[in-house]
Amino acid sequence: MNAAFKIGVLVYCRQKQLPHPGLLVLDSLLLSYREPLKSRHGALSDDEKTIKASGVKQHFFAYLKETTEFAQFIIIENEPPPSEVDSYAKVYAFVGEEGRKGFFGSAPA
Repeated sequence: MNAAFKIGVLVYCRQKQLPHPGLLVLDSLLLSYREPLKSRHGALSDDEKTIKASGVKQHFFAYLKETTEFAQFIIIENEPPPSEVDSYAKVYAFVGEEGRKGFFGSAPA
């Protein structure tokens, strides 16, 4: 809901020619809601499995692709994006010890 609202405000401002910086940073927007004290980790419940299989993630990224003519998005997500996103967006994977650890780091000696 939070991401949808922020994107809606951006689109509204652009349509009405109102000021907006045109940049949104969205964090963990596609994770399904989980009760924070009871089911923080572990297997997905049946309703979470249904949401995951629904294609919402693919449709969301396809919508963002259509919106990039007047906006820029930085998305921080715990799960990888759909594979087709690589064809139209820069995707950086940050992982523990084995991969890239962040945008900033020391230069090789």
